[in-house]
This record gives sequence, structure tokens and C-alpha cells, in this order.
Amino acid sequence: MNALYIIGGFACLVLGIWITVKQVIVFKKGEQDSLGFDIKLLGGGVMAVVFGVALILHYI
Repeated sequence: MNALYIIGGFACLVLGIWITVKQVIVFKKGEQDSLGFDIKLLGGGVMAVVFGVALILHYI
């Protein structure tokens, strides 16, 4: 059962890193939308990274 949590942690970590890098590129280009979805998605990416690291560290 712990292996599933570790795999899920790595999945969250990879997804969070991908979202964060993608949104940083959008901010560098200056292509933000007017509703603020980009900054919310960046925050979600950072939270996914933190959650993935927490899962991995807790279940190793």
C-alpha cells in the first residue's frame, strides 16, 4: 500500500514541476490572462510539488 503513495507522490511532483515551469514561461513572455487564472495555476503547481514531496517523505 505504501508503494501506491510513493508512486502518487512522484506523479504529483512531476505534474507540479511541469505546471510550474509552464506558467513561469507564460509569465516571462507576458501572456497572462486578465482573470488571474495563470497565477492560480502557478500556485496549484507549487502546491502539487509540496504535496508530492510530503507524500514521498512520509511513506519512505
